[in-house]
Amino acid sequence: MRALVVGVQTKKVTSNGLCRRGLWREAFVFVLLTIVTGVEVFGQQPRVQGFAQATNSTGQHGPSTSSFTAIDSYSIRYWDSLVDSLSRRGNLVVDDVVPDTVIPDRTHERLVQYHEGVRVYGSEITRELKGGVTLSLGGVLRDDIDISTMPTLSQAEITNQFTLISLRMFSQPELVVYPVDDGAYRLAYVADVADGEGMFRYVVDAHSGDQIAKWTLLFQQSGGVSGAGTGILGDTKKVSVTNKPAWGVHLARDTQRPAELQTIDLGFDLQRGYENLFLGIDTGESDIASDSDNVWTDPIVVDMQAYLGWTYDYLYERFGRSGLDDQNSTIRAFVHWFRPEDYDQVPDVFRKYMCNAFYAPQLNVIFVGDGLPAYVGDCKSLAASLDVIAHELAHGVTSWTSNLAYENESGALNEAFSDILGVSTDFFHADHNNGLPYEANYRVGETSIAGGIRDLSDPGLFVDPNHYGARQMPVYSDPRDDYGFVHTNSLIAGHAFYLAVEGGRNRTSDQVVNGVGADKRADIEKSFYRAFAYKLTPYATMRDARMWTIDQAVTPAARQAIREAWDAVGVFENQEVRIVIKDLKRSSSCASGYDMQWNEEITTGPSSFNVTNWEARIYTREQALNKNVNGTAQISKSNAEEFGNFFGLSDIPPRTTITASVCWSSWGGSRIWLHSEITGTHGDGAQATHYAGRYYLR
Repeated sequence: MRALVVGVQTKKVTSNGLCRRGLWREAFVFVLLTIVTGVEVFGQQPRVQGFAQATNSTGQHGPSTSSFTAIDSYSIRYWDSLVDSLSRRGNLVVDDVVPDTVIPDRTHERLVQYHEGVRVYGSEITRELKGGVTLSLGGVLRDDIDISTMPTLSQAEITNQFTLISLRMFSQPELVVYPVDDGAYRLAYVADVADGEGMFRYVVDAHSGDQIAKWTLLFQQSGGVSGAGTGILGDTKKVSVTNKPAWGVHLARDTQRPAELQTIDLGFDLQRGYENLFLGIDTGESDIASDSDNVWTDPIVVDMQAYLGWTYDYLYERFGRSGLDDQNSTIRAFVHWFRPEDYDQVPDVFRKYMCNAFYAPQLNVIFVGDGLPAYVGDCKSLAASLDVIAHELAHGVTSWTSNLAYENESGALNEAFSDILGVSTDFFHADHNNGLPYEANYRVGETSIAGGIRDLSDPGLFVDPNHYGARQMPVYSDPRDDYGFVHTNSLIAGHAFYLAVEGGRNRTSDQVVNGVGADKRADIEKSFYRAFAYKLTPYATMRDARMWTIDQAVTPAARQAIREAWDAVGVFENQEVRIVIKDLKRSSSCASGYDMQWNEEITTGPSSFNVTNWEARIYTREQALNKNVNGTAQISKSNAEEFGNFFGLSDIPPRTTITASVCWSSWGGSRIWLHSEITGTHGDGAQATHYAGRYYLR
């Protein structure tokens, strides 16, 4: 390697320091739990939140019920013993066991109550353990069940019965023990069905087929009606609206779905838009877009209102999610802030919103621009793209679940999840022939912006990385580097999703993935959703995403495909070694012929790492723009001995940081990317390559 070692430094984190930090963390967690839960110990009896004793009580729904939260030693011992006893008898069955991502060495069990092998509807227990010792548990148990679990009607007979009334069945009928309000139990079938009135959950008697209960899942009757209009692409759509007879208009307010969906017309009022979107000034009924005859002629409003509903439907029908917050809170979309023809009059600071869209988590709203004039760019309103609308609404799902921080890797995962749900919403409605006015694919926004924005199938088309080693690393911690290139590096996870579904070869690693196939796309969608919505934490890494998407895979085939996909994009399970390039700059302080300098810092995790090869590469701007992700202007390889000369040692102990100041020649290249990676063996014998990513030198 044509480089010069300016300085070497090695530092090791001692085990004593780690132990002390661990003890402090445990103490802090105990204090925090005490503050949050308000733990109290009452004499010699278990403390059960909601019930004074471990006795039966009749709740709002159904017969005798024990509802409890056990968090102190007495109640934990009591309920843990009871749960174990019920488990041994087969009345409680472990449905899932997952590791805790916040507090190490903890696992969570979810146990479902059964009666003679049939699930008791709504009765579950969760139990937290550490090293096999229960730390807390709680949930709902139902008592005194004495009915037979042999149905008179089979699942096939019930399915045929539903076929007569349904437009579509979203789940196969499940046999359950159903608690009814009169204090008894009924053997019943439960199924989610779309009939002529809306989408409902039906509960029918397993002997007679009579309806026991029915409640809305998608629509609620509160004055909602349907209208028709023409979208941006010239297609005709049905839109859910509300009649306002007193005003003689219909409003773009969907009250047929459980979550009210509104399209707000800002009337091209700069000040009003600023106040509503940035100052949080609330909107009223008069701000909702309207039409006098219910034949809607504003194409942006038509697409916006329709696609709000289509995204809601996808989230519910695919994942059972009730709106962005899972509580069916109102969702609003803002349009008509700026006219494209007023581009020259729009203040510079706001022009970026004209061909853009965003989600505001504090307000639970999205904004979609009206587009650009032709002389500025080829951009229609982004309301023309369902995948863009679904993308922005998916940011709302993230905000209410994992709340991934919008910077660096967590920010890239945030964007990736939105892209994944965006293109998946396209495919969902295309597969169901719901009137998507363009071909579903893995490209985002192509019906609004010429060529599109990103492509999950081939990230290189937009000069985005398809591999973890090619991720772009920030120079600034601010918008100049897109908060750590969140829109660029998102394609690593997005491409992994694509490969897990469709299969194919990653162009950087040359690894081939056997995807599950388009007909099993839903399995990959559900696996990613479960991981991103339930398991990731705000500062999750790509490795976290790998681990949880594999862990939360819904089928063995999905698990294997997802594992292969992450391998192909260079995100590995044993990715504990961190490489950071610091202070990359042009320098005249190096020896003659060396015009660039940086400090390279390598830190190991819990295991040692024996370096066998170190590579540094330079990528020019031209190579990047030509999508040649493997082409380099310069590449240099060093073996273990040469690496040791730079960094002081090649066999790096656990939890150790080594640094070196390096000089190298750019050979006159300008606007280049520097890449560094090391290959070697971990202490457990596992071979791995670890990447610094690509750092930009202006």
